Amino acid sequence: MSNGAYTLRNLCVMPSITAPNWESMFTGVTPDMHGITENPGNNRNPIITDEYGFFPSFFSVMKKQKPDSIIGYFYEKSGRMEYLVPPETINRMMHIPDFSKDSRPVLEDITYFLKNLRPDLTCIIFQEPDAVGHAIGHGTEDYYDKLEILDKQIERIVQATKNAGLYDDTIFILSADHGGVNKSMGRDHGGDTPSEREIPFIIFGKGIKQGHVITAEVNTYDTAATIAYILNIHRPDIWIGRPVLEAFK
Repeated sequence: MSNGAYTLRNLCVMPSITAPNWESMFTGVTPDMHGITENPGNNRNPIITDEYGFFPSFFSVMKKQKPDSIIGYFYEKSGRMEYLVPPETINRMMHIPDFSKDSRPVLEDITYFLKNLRPDLTCIIFQEPDAVGHAIGHGTEDYYDKLEILDKQIERIVQATKNAGLYDDTIFILSADHGGVNKSMGRDHGGDTPSEREIPFIIFGKGIKQGHVITAEVNTYDTAATIAYILNIHRPDIWIGRPVLEAFK
């Protein structure tokens, strides 16, 4: 965070669950527009569709405007994340089970992908700390222990971009799909409390302010618009998300 710009009050959409929020990050709109309102995300009813039958996302928009672009998509949580993107737009899609436990085999694959294909965009999606939040509790010692492990994994991913000679031209965005609460009935999320809806938006890399706290209002669907801004692609007029320009020098 000291090397970039950030807010811890990025607001996720309702309901504060996985599939609707990742799709909002990808499409720049709310669930009533992109049509995924519940998990696991394989049932969609978008108000418009692209050529792949999905609501226009930065994946499909980039492929349309820059057909030669290279995109990677690595995800830990199966049964949901594979439903949210048109596979035809992805050059390398890979399920990465237990990445939070043993990252070495996956990092080898990611490093190979970065070095040899030199992608324009790569998404890497962790399952944790959501699993430990449900199992043990959000905001617990175990929860923060898992975050420390993930921090090491992110460090290794950053190093992989350095090894591939891409670091100096790369911008990293870190965020989450939702928060969580410990209720009397169990450990969960989906509601409209700050603990469930306020999530981080952290951005660092080329052309990004350092040590800057973002004061502007940020919503999770602004992530798509920010990525479009970085990649110099025209965002669809129907998107309601706007780039987080305050983060840029």
